[in-house]
Amino acid sequence: MKKETIILSSGDGNNRYCAFPSIVETNGHILCAWKQGSGHASSGDAAYLEMTPDGDVLCSGVIPNTDGAIWQNTELILTQDGSAICWIDKQNVNNKRLGAQAYRYTSAGFEAIPGVLTDTEGKRYGYVFDGTAWKGKYYLLAMTFPELDLAGERKTVELLSSDDCRIWHDEFCLDDACGLPLNESSFAAIGDTLFILCRSYRPEAALIAIDCGMNVLQKTVYGEENGILWIGRPKLFVKDGGLYGIMRNHRSDNSPMELALLHIDPETLSIMRYNVLDDDKPADGYYAEPYFNGASFNVVTYRISGQDSSDILLLRYDWEELK
Repeated sequence: MKKETIILSSGDGNNRYCAFPSIVETNGHILCAWKQGSGHASSGDAAYLEMTPDGDVLCSGVIPNTDGAIWQNTELILTQDGSAICWIDKQNVNNKRLGAQAYRYTSAGFEAIPGVLTDTEGKRYGYVFDGTAWKGKYYLLAMTFPELDLAGERKTVELLSSDDCRIWHDEFCLDDACGLPLNESSFAAIGDTLFILCRSYRPEAALIAIDCGMNVLQKTVYGEENGILWIGRPKLFVKDGGLYGIMRNHRSDNSPMELALLHIDPETLSIMRYNVLDDDKPADGYYAEPYFNGASFNVVTYRISGQDSSDILLLRYDWEELK
């Protein structure tokens, strides 16, 4: 399998840790944002760049941290009106969640939208995973935390819906539907079915299919027998009617992390093919998001390069070799 690697940004000094890149396609370009700082779950801000699908950087900048909080994950979404929004997961010095705040991309960079993600019941959310338009509404996957909800006793992954990406309704608790304690999750729609792939706090992952009435159509749990054990930030996508997932994965307790691509049967939820996209055995890395450029399958990810510094990478593959 042929692979081309392009370094989009390298960590250095106080910004040696570059991680968790997220992308959206807008105006024919690729917009990418990521955390940068001194380390995981530590101080820092967010960086971004806009590039052509070929990887030529058009502009870059920083979303300045003006509140002194720890900025962790940056999740880019594209709303129904075409706006690019970056949800930033903010934490205090004890790594307790302060809430996810949105930043809107403009010609001058990113501008803050006041407040944190809150639903119509007043419940606040701290970590946004994914967003998509489906069946006339916009849906968001986000996580609750006890410190953000006085009535909350646990962390859960919730499916939120909105007509305008301003007022949010809590539709569905994935933890309850899957019967697992969940973390990072992603979704993709095929027709009337929404598929959601979920990371578990246990050594397994879950895939669930629901309809627009929030009814569970089917679900499955992947484990070591499927070559799926400890995964990190999965991303589902659809190509030519096929369902795929890309993620960090450890196939067993003793195996190193690798960047994995799954081809999933949408009828049975079984894994039809497992590709290893990168297995450089990094100490940290492989949160990834894909996009297509003609016959090229492109993946933006990160990987520790040494001395606790990491790079934001663009990896290119021939899709015909992978599908």
